[in-house]
Amino acid sequence: MIDHLHIKNFLAFPELEVPELKQINLVAGKNNAGKTALLEAVWILTSDITIPAIETVSNRRKGRLKYDPKNELLNSKRLSLKDYSLFSINELEVEFLFKEGIVLFRRESNGEKSRLVDFNHNPFNEDQKPKNILILSRPDYSTLSKLWNKIALTEDEMHVLAALSASFDKKIVRISVTDEQVLLLEEGFKTPYNIESLGEGAKRILLLALALVNSRGNVLLIDEIETHLHHSVIRKLWEIIFEYAVKWNIQVVATTHSQDAIRQFWYEAAEKESYKGIAQVLRLQVDHEGKHEVIQFPFERLDSVMEMEMEIR
Repeated sequence: MIDHLHIKNFLAFPELEVPELKQINLVAGKNNAGKTALLEAVWILTSDITIPAIETVSNRRKGRLKYDPKNELLNSKRLSLKDYSLFSINELEVEFLFKEGIVLFRRESNGEKSRLVDFNHNPFNEDQKPKNILILSRPDYSTLSKLWNKIALTEDEMHVLAALSASFDKKIVRISVTDEQVLLLEEGFKTPYNIESLGEGAKRILLLALALVNSRGNVLLIDEIETHLHHSVIRKLWEIIFEYAVKWNIQVVATTHSQDAIRQFWYEAAEKESYKGIAQVLRLQVDHEGKHEVIQFPFERLDSVMEMEMEIR
């Protein structure tokens, strides 16, 4: 798991220090505070295939990050501080070096050892590839189908059905997921129905359930967790996330615009003594000097967040 994070010269952040990440983290902040950029930084850092991750972020950010495999590696002495992005993770320090916006190479260092990794090949050994999932606000059927195919005909199907059933108070016994549609079959019924009939939130619950079962031992990143969800469903969703994150050793970093999402997070963290030490809210904000900063609210301080009605829009 990621214990702490240091980001430098990445998208919205000239520099940002996240002093501690717990197992389950909810990042709150106003629009344009950089919540999605924080998720993207973690996603790139822990991605099993770094180049596609960078290109995906680049496409979403309209080319602000670029990768050109034809560029030769440059000697790091030619790069000044403003030319690189730095991510720190535990004992491992990783640099993504840039020149004129182009990612050139990555340096990994652990203690006194250091190595350069050309982006022309995968920087991880096959048995070392970390897998993580970044969930943005709108799920599409193609994404649902890809995640479903990874668990089809395994016991994980039952976990997904259980999550859907708990979220919508319906006993879902069968599910069909394709690139065009999702069909659900309820207990006691002979005819399946389209998930669209339950509203957009149903697709998002399915997406999050599939993401959880595909994230064992890794990192799950969720942008705007409350999107399309009624407040009563958000509480059930937190219940599912806490249960499976602990069971499967998943580190969760989610963002929110919703005070109610924070409140339901707090209620769920209070359900078990073991949850209290693994949960926190992080307030991402810009201080009076224009610098990004993170304020920690571990469980024992969450009541103060509720009392002061923290403004996050």
